[in-house]
Amino acid sequence: ADDLDARVLHFNTARGLTMAGPAAHLSGRRAVMHLRGVPAIGRAYWAASQALGDAFVLVAHALLPSFAPSVRPRCRVVYNGVEPKAVIPREHARAALVSELSTRGIAIDPHRPLFVSVSSIVPFKGLHHLVTAAEHARRRGLDATYLCAGHAPGDRYEAWLGERVIALGLEDRVHFLGFWEDVHGLVSAADATVLPSVQEETLVIDGAPVGVLGTEG
Repeated sequence: ADDLDARVLHFNTARGLTMAGPAAHLSGRRAVMHLRGVPAIGRAYWAASQALGDAFVLVAHALLPSFAPSVRPRCRVVYNGVEPKAVIPREHARAALVSELSTRGIAIDPHRPLFVSVSSIVPFKGLHHLVTAAEHARRRGLDATYLCAGHAPGDRYEAWLGERVIALGLEDRVHFLGFWEDVHGLVSAADATVLPSVQEETLVIDGAPVGVLGTEG
């Protein structure tokens, strides 16, 4: 730090601030933490982190209640930066998507409503709720296509999710695409995007309870 003439120590997690925050103060430097989601840390450690931080950068106003009232004046909300791209007309993006999917063996009706979700296939992203909603929507007369793009870890949750899709008869309506590079084109083709994140719940997979704790910002 002395060689770099650093004036601020940046922390990406509450645990990091708790562990190394005292070093920042001992060296006369400011400790700043960037908070992207609800702190997944015990109350005592989180209280210590708040005491050690000189400033906190939050990605959303919804994270302010995570802080003690006395600490909130040290918080600033700075939204994640997004590089703007040229707008793609939906009909052009939809045609390109249908063509790309066909090369992967997935056929969708371009005239059917299209919903897109972009996230890893992990429990706290709540894709099981999207599957349930798709089944409810179909029973109420909304025949739509659902595309879920994102990393597939190949674990039991992913397998259970696929089994639910089949059990509900949605295998021709709900498709898991895996990693998808052109997210801009994918979202541009959609009628709406869906982010069914979970804050806290207990799933039952193969008869065993699975605790789910989300930390979305």
